[in-house]
Amino acid sequence: MKRALTILFANLSLLLCALTITLWIRSYFGSDYISRRVLVESEPHMVRHHSHTLTFTRGSIRLASEDDTYFSHRTTMPLHPIDGTPHWTYGRLGVGHVFWGDLPVRSFWNRLGFNIFYGGMATAFSDEMQNGIAFPAWLPTVLFLIVPALWFRRALKNRRRHRIGLCPHCGYDIRATPQRCPECGRVTLANH
Repeated sequence: MKRALTILFANLSLLLCALTITLWIRSYFGSDYISRRVLVESEPHMVRHHSHTLTFTRGSIRLASEDDTYFSHRTTMPLHPIDGTPHWTYGRLGVGHVFWGDLPVRSFWNRLGFNIFYGGMATAFSDEMQNGIAFPAWLPTVLFLIVPALWFRRALKNRRRHRIGLCPHCGYDIRATPQRCPECGRVTLANH
């Protein structure tokens, strides 16, 4: 059971690593995002939302908290009930979208891709404020590779031990007793 869970966890981690690498590469040609958005205020000429967004942009992963307000100057907008229900969205933005630019480099950590950002934009019909943190996409890639690498290393070690006649668990010489290790008492793989 433990072995099956380890293999499952290693495969899941490897799958997440592949997904992260794919999004990392795509981030240089546009931004993939997932967002949780909540209606905060609704009036005849204004709608305000608050959202939390995860974005892959230009080799970084950005976690942001955003407040956006949209104004209608000519027509009134329908009033929406404010019930606090979150709305999930995902999508892709093209190169050069708002907040596409490089984050400022002020320290050694910024050069590595770690950053705290804030800023906004205002137009005649909208205001948007954003603040959050950014970290390089290579960081989760490396973290997701740790478990598969450890599992692969252990599998190679066990295979090598089994091939030269050692117990795969403790490394004791079991050529004389191939059914059971006299040191740790475990049944060897030869009987399975």
